[in-house]
Amino acid sequence: MEVDEVSNAVGAVLRRLGDLRQLWHQTRSAYFEPDKFRLGLQSTIATARTVTFILQSNKAAIPEFKAWYEGVQSRFKSDPIMRWAVNARNKIEKQGDLATLSQVKVELVASYAGHPHTAWTPANVFASLGDIRRTIPAHLLDEHVLKHGVLCVQRRWVDAELPDHEILDALAHVYGQLAQMVVELHRHIGADIPRGGPDKGEHLLLDTLPDGRLKSMEVLEAERTIYVAVSTGREMEIGRIPRGQPSAKVTRLARKRYVKDAWAGLKDARSFREMAEVFFAEARRVMLRDGYHMPIMLLWKDLLPVDQIQAWSTDRRAKYMMMRDAAARARQIGANGVTFISEAWTARREDLPESGFAAEAQRRGEALVMFAANADGEMFSLQAKITRQRIRRHKVKALGPTEHDEGQIMTLAPFLEIWGKLDLLADNEDEEAAQA
Repeated sequence: MEVDEVSNAVGAVLRRLGDLRQLWHQTRSAYFEPDKFRLGLQSTIATARTVTFILQSNKAAIPEFKAWYEGVQSRFKSDPIMRWAVNARNKIEKQGDLATLSQVKVELVASYAGHPHTAWTPANVFASLGDIRRTIPAHLLDEHVLKHGVLCVQRRWVDAELPDHEILDALAHVYGQLAQMVVELHRHIGADIPRGGPDKGEHLLLDTLPDGRLKSMEVLEAERTIYVAVSTGREMEIGRIPRGQPSAKVTRLARKRYVKDAWAGLKDARSFREMAEVFFAEARRVMLRDGYHMPIMLLWKDLLPVDQIQAWSTDRRAKYMMMRDAAARARQIGANGVTFISEAWTARREDLPESGFAAEAQRRGEALVMFAANADGEMFSLQAKITRQRIRRHKVKALGPTEHDEGQIMTLAPFLEIWGKLDLLADNEDEEAAQA
């Protein structure tokens, strides 16, 4: 068999896989535009089917194709989503549109957990965002909800033949299975996966998650949601939380700026609490050196940090949403621990205003705080009082000793909820008084 023939066959399949990636992302961008979404959806489904068509049309160029492809076909036939994709493509070509259902879930968020919401409901029940806002039961509209509440209106597209799977997520699964098939094809013919690939951005076969889908095909619920401020009825812009590990350059500069052996204690840490204490000790050094500490959240899997999130929030509403998004991320990657370091306002209980928030107290202090919890139900906080210089207020004069607290941490309620530990929190949010 000519090498060029095999290379051309694989190249044709890769190009069509690239087309599928592009169509999937175009369809995703039209999620809240039903007509565009329908057209994009049909093109994506049809193109997914042609990946295997092109492969089969080039089978003569692939050695021992039949024996290898029979295994692929058997796996696809046992996969209900792959079977659905085949049937969906046939239905589009022979009968017309899929029986897609646009569904809406409405949730009222004014705390870290325990949000009242509707069931999944056909979208045409709600004529507008204003109509949805007017359906909020009057007994829920207390002063706190009116000031800090957010309506989360989440759209979800499904096919009537696959009602338990969001349709773009199902198609991302289809992409993943096809991508894994192409990886197996390279192994079958003894070829290396080209590092550059036919795609100029993400690599079609290398920038993937364990199930084969591209990393950009991760879809959190927040991306299918419109946020409406209860107080004004206006749509809010709440972007996705920045995340990811720092670059090698940033890490090198940090080591130069701070203590070189700052992380020496990590090698001796044997528990989640000991790891947290090492990170808080480093946070103290950063605070003394810079006069501030950006809010950083680490997601942990056992004793390894697996994701880093820059946890900025502009107001309390945004903070509620940010913590929900971060918890959804933890569930997605299987994280079983979280630590959250930030500066925080503090106030004595007698100095708290009626709202209960230290940030709104006239007499308040500052502290560097770490909140920590894991899936085993371990929950604690570390805190150090901040004393600033009188003239140069941006400078830190001193940090108090590290104080340990085993109390409840309502801020981390979304994480406790996904780990099935929400019952560890009492039905109050007194601890929120110590948060910024």
